[in-house]
Amino acid sequence: MNEVLATDGNFALHNEEKGKLIAQLIAANKELALQNEEKEKRTAELIHAKELYEFLSQINQTIVHSKDQQTVFKEACRIATGFGKFKAAWISTFDSENKFNLVESSGMSDEDTALFTKIGYENSGPIGKVMQTGNFYLCNDIENDPLLINWRSVAVERGWHSCMALPVRHQHVVVAIFIVVSAGKKIFESQEVSLLVEAADDISFALDIFEKDKHRREIERTLVATNMELAFQNGEKEKRAAELFIANKELAFQNLDKEKLALELIIANKELIYQNAEKEQRAAELIVANQELAFQNEEKEKRAAELITVNKELLNFTYISNHDLQEPLRKIQIFISRIVGSDAETLSPMGKSHLQRIQNSAERMQQLIRDLLIYHYVNNAEYKFEKIDLSLIVKEVKEDLATSIEEKKAIVEFSDRCFVDTMFVSFRQLLYNIIHNALKFASPGVPPHIVINASIVPASELNFDAVSGGKQYCYIAIKDNGIGFDPESSERIFDVFHRLHGKDEYSGTGVGLAIARKIVAHHQGIITATSEPGKGTTIHIYIPER
Repeated sequence: MNEVLATDGNFALHNEEKGKLIAQLIAANKELALQNEEKEKRTAELIHAKELYEFLSQINQTIVHSKDQQTVFKEACRIATGFGKFKAAWISTFDSENKFNLVESSGMSDEDTALFTKIGYENSGPIGKVMQTGNFYLCNDIENDPLLINWRSVAVERGWHSCMALPVRHQHVVVAIFIVVSAGKKIFESQEVSLLVEAADDISFALDIFEKDKHRREIERTLVATNMELAFQNGEKEKRAAELFIANKELAFQNLDKEKLALELIIANKELIYQNAEKEQRAAELIVANQELAFQNEEKEKRAAELITVNKELLNFTYISNHDLQEPLRKIQIFISRIVGSDAETLSPMGKSHLQRIQNSAERMQQLIRDLLIYHYVNNAEYKFEKIDLSLIVKEVKEDLATSIEEKKAIVEFSDRCFVDTMFVSFRQLLYNIIHNALKFASPGVPPHIVINASIVPASELNFDAVSGGKQYCYIAIKDNGIGFDPESSERIFDVFHRLHGKDEYSGTGVGLAIARKIVAHHQGIITATSEPGKGTTIHIYIPER
């Protein structure tokens, strides 16, 4: 009997252990399923992000290689439905009766095209909102959006459940609407919205470039016509000279053959001498006029060559800015947003503060790039200079570089008070590049010490050919205790992409000081550098008062 009880007890204990193992296996399977689901979600997000960036990249490549507005519109619609995975896309302008003028589309049937050509926009609808405000309009649920009540049935019938309307501008005026639609609801999140807005801005920028190219071609046609007219006039002058030569020969023949008319010939010769003097005077005036025309033509050819060079430089600069500079910033902002969104509860207050500072720095850098592009494209007349306290600019630059200054235990001194005639954004970029270089090229093991001095000096005290007499200059000296460089390189360091050190030694692209020289040149100022290896560098800047 005791043996039976012992056997039953062991059996019950075995079943209990087995139950625990089964429960543990079930819990482990659930955890594994949850992890797999999370991995699939992350994979889908990465794929979607790649598709969106490929969409924007294709738009930018189209703009670079296109020559006219129609091609850009057509390719933008095709890329939106192809690379962007949108259900349909179209670009419309408007006639005097507020009717759609559907210029390009993709993902739409002939019936769709005919229908949307007849639809007029309402001031209270999404298209009206875009035209009134100049901003995009987003609808993540067409069936329940009150602004789309007149368009709802048409959209739902075609399986369209969300849409976004974006303005396309030419010289800051809305000239067209770029619309994309999706089959899903709530598909337009912040990342999609940001990229679509940037795509519409890039298309707007392309329209302005096309207008400039058109103006350049008109100038070239005018130059060709002027040269043809000049050649015709020269031909006419040669004809008149030949006629005069024949007349002189005929006159000589008549003098030999008609001696009895000597008196009359003498009088005629005096008249002819007088006429010849007048003709010589006219000829001299024509020579001066031809020289002036030749000079003007040479100047026009120089301006045309400079315009072609500037246009090529603008295209290269835009491509580099959109890809090599802005792409890393976008990635920084995306990953910081993901960290803050997914790990907000596990981050310490200090960690959150650091992330926020990174986010702010990335946004400021992005704005600086955009401001630099505007500075690079707009003519000097479009800039408005104002007197700005230099200490305010230095303070903001120190805030931008706060992380580097703290890491390297650097000291940045500026105690003078000086006002400079400038634009705040461009001069901030100038000082940022120079101070950033001083921090980067610090001597190993020595905390950087940067001293900024500013003063007002008259032009008479400056030994430069480019200074304007009678003016005063704001002189800024930025001195560091870094590694320095050979004095023979004092001019070459301001060349684009010129580097004194390899990429493995120091990071950077070699553009910073080239941009600094461009900004100073735009102010009609002067920038130089003095240095010796191991003894630091001093950057000298002279900005004229206006």
